[in-house]
Amino acid sequence: MTRRMIWRMVGLLVLSLACLVAPTFAANADDMTPVRMIVIGDRTGGHQPGIYEQIVDEVARLRPDFIMTVGDMIEGYVEDSAQLAEQWQEYRYIISPLVAPIHFTPGNHELFSDLGVQAYRENVGRTYYSFNFDRIHIIVLDNARFDDPGQIPKEQLVWLEKDLKTFKNSVYTVVFMHKPHWYETIVHNRPDTLHALFKSFGVDAVFSGHFHEYFSVDYQGIKYTSLGSSGGGMDRDFGSVGYHFLYVTLDHRGIHIAPIKMGSVQPWDIMTVADKKVYEGLRNQGLTFARPIQVNEDLKIPGTTVQYTIDNSLGNYAVNDTLKWTATADWHFSPRTQIIQVPPHETRTYAVNVSCKHAGFPPPTAEITFQYARENSVTIQHSLPLARVADAVRADAPPLVDGLLSESIWRHPETRYYDPDGGNSEVEATEVYFAYDDQHLYLAARCRESKPDLMTVKADQHDDAVSAEDCLGFFIAPPGEMVQSFQIYFNADGIAFDQRFERDSEGYMHGDLNWNGEYLVKTQRFPDGWTIEAAIPLATFGAWLAQGDTWRVNFRRKQSRLTKSADWQTPIEYDPKTFGLLIAR
Repeated sequence: MTRRMIWRMVGLLVLSLACLVAPTFAANADDMTPVRMIVIGDRTGGHQPGIYEQIVDEVARLRPDFIMTVGDMIEGYVEDSAQLAEQWQEYRYIISPLVAPIHFTPGNHELFSDLGVQAYRENVGRTYYSFNFDRIHIIVLDNARFDDPGQIPKEQLVWLEKDLKTFKNSVYTVVFMHKPHWYETIVHNRPDTLHALFKSFGVDAVFSGHFHEYFSVDYQGIKYTSLGSSGGGMDRDFGSVGYHFLYVTLDHRGIHIAPIKMGSVQPWDIMTVADKKVYEGLRNQGLTFARPIQVNEDLKIPGTTVQYTIDNSLGNYAVNDTLKWTATADWHFSPRTQIIQVPPHETRTYAVNVSCKHAGFPPPTAEITFQYARENSVTIQHSLPLARVADAVRADAPPLVDGLLSESIWRHPETRYYDPDGGNSEVEATEVYFAYDDQHLYLAARCRESKPDLMTVKADQHDDAVSAEDCLGFFIAPPGEMVQSFQIYFNADGIAFDQRFERDSEGYMHGDLNWNGEYLVKTQRFPDGWTIEAAIPLATFGAWLAQGDTWRVNFRRKQSRLTKSADWQTPIEYDPKTFGLLIAR
């Protein structure tokens, strides 16, 4: 006995037993165990190789109670029995990953001719039938050969009416047919023989395919749903469902239908621990720059060579991609794109020539993709590291911290700022100064405010919500491995909010709100604004500052009346790699 004959006999036996047994239950869903059914759309009709196969794999992962098709499973349209046999054999192979029972609805690609009907009956069984699952009655109709429900043979309609009467006590009755005749009839207010029967005998839902387009309607209490494509050709401009299948739940609350786009049901091991380690490593060190480009106060960058490293030492797949730059028109790169080829477990360094007429912020972004698993990749986007330079003036004598900024060390202010998106800041004029001696880092600022009565200064306790008020924020990192940074905000009354950040093993910066620094702070209010002066012991940062040393720093002013901020360097982040340079002069 051939495999085809065995497959056909098993299918016929299942269908025959299902049709012979009438239910004895009452139509009460209150204590019903949920039933989960999946409906797969058309595979053929301009079929796209590999699509149906992927959907079958995703369906298999969901482990439904049973599976339905709506037809067009084979190519058909050949008048050669051997070719039809091969097509059915191919289809059986495609659906072999499915472990749940699968029930078929014939489509026009199966019932295209008398030979097609014969092949269908040999490989599947009857072209119309019914069966029960739990307290649900399923009906499959043969309408693929007809253009209108009025053309369906009387024999099938007589059978349908008898079947509906026999199983009228089912909790739910669901009908499958390939062509959505209902779209041409009930939707357009035309009589429909099938709908009349469905309405009379309490059919709850009807599923169809054929059009390769998803659409639905609830008409007189019956949920009509036409599946789009699960592999056949389709108009991609129609709707946004794309290739999909349906996940249908029937429970005591009703019938719940959810279209699931192909690619939405991922395997459990899509990201293993090993994959995550490689992913994190590539994300943090896959693309690095040798050093930041220093940006002086004129904000211009003459031609300079930037070296960057593609580190694929953790990767198990070769990097074969093009590194691309995204930047404003002021920036020039040579070359603008570079082909990157790095074998697995290797590291290579590249160079690019860069210049800029006006180094606006945020800086240009480089992008490249690494494959870290068989079907997964990570696209890394890193900004070209720019570092504005601020001076810290040596204080021969400690300044008097009184907020008046009368000492001569308060010179060389930083006065040019950006909004968070890199545009020109709308915040009023702001001057920020730095100084130092053997024991302290000194900060000072003049903040113009033309409407001082509208300032917001409410916080009066350390670590209150200072950053939501009129304030200055500093981001400071002493020299070293750049694994630690400090965030300190002072409001216009000198109240501080602070925290320390440390880099974890995966490269993320984590804040410690329990950390508190030591500050001597004094502020002053004036008719046209406010000032601040602060002395911070260097021991607060666990480091020393001597002439020629370079720390990393960034800072911002928030003007609450304007709900705006003025950022010295953007983007404002906690990672010291994104800070500018503070050089002790």
